[in-house]
Amino acid sequence: MAWVAAVAVAGCGGSSTLDVDSTTPVGVEDDRPETDDVPGVGDDGPDPGDADDSGDEGSGGSDNSGSGDGNVEAAAPRCADLSAQGLLCHDSWCWELEGQQGNSLSASASSGTEVWAVGAVGTLLHWDGTRWSREESGTRVALTDVDEAGGEVWAVGGGGVILRRTAGRWSAVTGPDSGLGSGDISQVEVSAPGNVWIATAGGVARHHEGTWSWMVRGEGRYDVWSSGPDDVWILGEKTGHHWDGAALREVEAPFVGGRLGGSERGRPYVAVANALYQWNGSAFEERFAIANDSFSIDFLAQRGGDLWVFASRGGVGTGVDEGRMLLRWDGKEARVAWSEMFLTTSLHAAGMPRSLALLDGGGAFLLGDAGRTLHWDGASWSAPPRIPGTVAELLPLDTGELWALTWSRGPSLGGLRWDGTAWRQVAVGGFDSGRLTGTAPDDVWVLSGRPQHWDGSAWTGYDAGFFTDLRSVSRDDVWAVGLGGRAARWRGTGWSEVSTGTTGDLQVLWSSGTDDVWAGGATLIHWDGAAWAPAPGLDAAEDLRITSLSGSGSGPADVWAAGARLHHWDGAAWKDVAAPPGRERCWKVWSASPDATYLTCGTAFFHRVGDGWRELPFQSAPDTFAGTAARGYAASGDAVLRFCRE
Repeated sequence: MAWVAAVAVAGCGGSSTLDVDSTTPVGVEDDRPETDDVPGVGDDGPDPGDADDSGDEGSGGSDNSGSGDGNVEAAAPRCADLSAQGLLCHDSWCWELEGQQGNSLSASASSGTEVWAVGAVGTLLHWDGTRWSREESGTRVALTDVDEAGGEVWAVGGGGVILRRTAGRWSAVTGPDSGLGSGDISQVEVSAPGNVWIATAGGVARHHEGTWSWMVRGEGRYDVWSSGPDDVWILGEKTGHHWDGAALREVEAPFVGGRLGGSERGRPYVAVANALYQWNGSAFEERFAIANDSFSIDFLAQRGGDLWVFASRGGVGTGVDEGRMLLRWDGKEARVAWSEMFLTTSLHAAGMPRSLALLDGGGAFLLGDAGRTLHWDGASWSAPPRIPGTVAELLPLDTGELWALTWSRGPSLGGLRWDGTAWRQVAVGGFDSGRLTGTAPDDVWVLSGRPQHWDGSAWTGYDAGFFTDLRSVSRDDVWAVGLGGRAARWRGTGWSEVSTGTTGDLQVLWSSGTDDVWAGGATLIHWDGAAWAPAPGLDAAEDLRITSLSGSGSGPADVWAAGARLHHWDGAAWKDVAAPPGRERCWKVWSASPDATYLTCGTAFFHRVGDGWRELPFQSAPDTFAGTAARGYAASGDAVLRFCRE
C-alpha cells in the first residue's frame, strides 16, 4: 500500500506532498570554493573517470562499493590532484571543501602574509596567502602552540615535542635536558631567528645559539610574549619577569596568571578574567573590562593599531549560553567584531575558537575546535560551508548531488541536499533513526521505519511494515531487512516479502549486484539471486551482532563484516580477522579495494595494511561511510571527507 508522505510520518494515510528544498540555503555560502575546484561535491555532473554508481546509503558503514568497475586506479581521484586544488588531504582522505578539516586547532601564528596553525594528532596547517595546505609534522601528539619570527617557525606539544620548520619542512628538535615537569610544552615564543623560548609546567627555557638554558624554574603555568630578542615577558602564577637582552628581572603584577599579547615594544597587554591590562613602563594598569563579568578573555592578538580580544562564557546553569565574542579595541573603545549565541544543549555549540591570526591589510583567521575556520577579509566573515549538524547518513549520486541525514537540535534527524551551491533543507519528516539509499536525484529512498521514495518532485511512503535497513541494488531492485529475519524486495511496482530462513534480527545490508546481497545482524545471510542462505564459515546459531557490511570494487570475493568480531569473505568462506590491538569492538568498516579497507573502533580510525592495521591521524573516527572508490565519502561530525588514491 502506498501513501503520500506528510511532514510528520505517522503511518498509513495522508495526502499532502512535501516541498523538498527550503527557500533559504543552510549554512555559510560566502567564500565557498568554485564547484569546478571541488570534484564530487557541487559539480554539474559525474567526475571524469567515475565508475558507474548505482547509489548508496551509509547505514552503519554499509556502502555500494561493489557496484563500481573495480578499477580503483582509473576511478578514484588522486590525492595529489585534490591537494593541489586546496583540499586538506592525508592517508587517502581529503576534507571535501577547501579549508575544511576536522582535527581541533589549538593555536596559530602569522607572519602577516602567511599563517601556521597546529592542533590535535600532530595537525599542522599552512596558509600561503591563497589557500590552506596540510604539512607533515612527523608526530601524532597534540601540538599546543606555534610561533614565527623572521621566517623561522617553531611548534611545540605534548611529551616534550619541539618542531622547527626549515626549507618548508618540519623536523624534531631536542629540548632541554630536565625541568619539563609533566613533559608537555604549553607555549613557544620565537623572539627572533635563533632565539626561542618555551613554557612548560616546570618553568621557562631559552634556545640561543643552538643550546638550551633554563631562565625560570618552578612548578606552575607560564605565559611568554616578546616584541624582540631584548624584550621578552614571562608571566607565572605568582610573579612576572622581563628579559631585556642581558638580564632577567622580576616584575610586579597585580594578578595571578593571565594571558600576554600585543605588538608594542615594552608595552605588553595581559588579560585576566574579564579585564585587560597594559604595562605603562612601571606597572600594569587596567585598560578596559567587559561589562558582563561572566565573560572571560581567552586570548588576544594585535597587528597594527587595533587589539583583538576573544572572550567566552558558559551557560552558568541557565541552559542558555551567551556565547562567544571577538572585540576590537582601538585604545579608546571596544567594539564587537563577531559573536554567536546558542543553547548549551545545541550540537552547534561545537567549534569553540581557540586562536586568532591577524594578516596584513586587515584580514584575520579565527580557528578552533573541530577544525573550525572563520575568515575575515576586512569587511565580513566567511567559512567553508560545513553541514549544520552531525552527519548520520550520506548518499552521493553520480550527478554530483550529495544527500545527508543529520542530527541537529532536538531528538530527530533532518535531511539536507548539496545542490552544487549550498546545503539546502530536505523535508523528510521527523524521525529518530533513518537510512538513505538511491540511484539518482529522482530515485532516493529514506527509511524511517517504513520506506519513503522521492521521485524528483514528491515523496511516496509505503506501508510495508517496519525495517531497519534498505539498499538500492538498482532503480527497480531494492532490498529492506528488519527484526525477526524479515526481508522485503522492491521490484519497481511494490514491496513483497521474501523468506530468509532465519528469525535473527537483521540490521544492515550490502550488495555487489542483483545476485550478491548480504544481510547481517544477529546472523549473516546471503542472497544468490534465488534464495537466502547462511554465510559459509560462520556459526548460524551464534549472535554475531553485525553492525556494518562493506565490499570492495574487486567483486563479490572481498567483503567485510564488523560486529562482535571482525570477519572477511574471500569468495569461499567467512574467516575471523584480528581487530587492531587493544580494540575489542569495531563498529564500522568500509572497503574501496583489497588494499584500501578502513575501520572505525571507538574514536580511532584504522587502515588495513598487510595483515595488520595502522591508526590514521584523525582526531575522531568517521561517523559514516558511503559510495564506491570512484565516489567514496565519509563524514566526521559536521564535515565531509572524500576518498582518494595516493
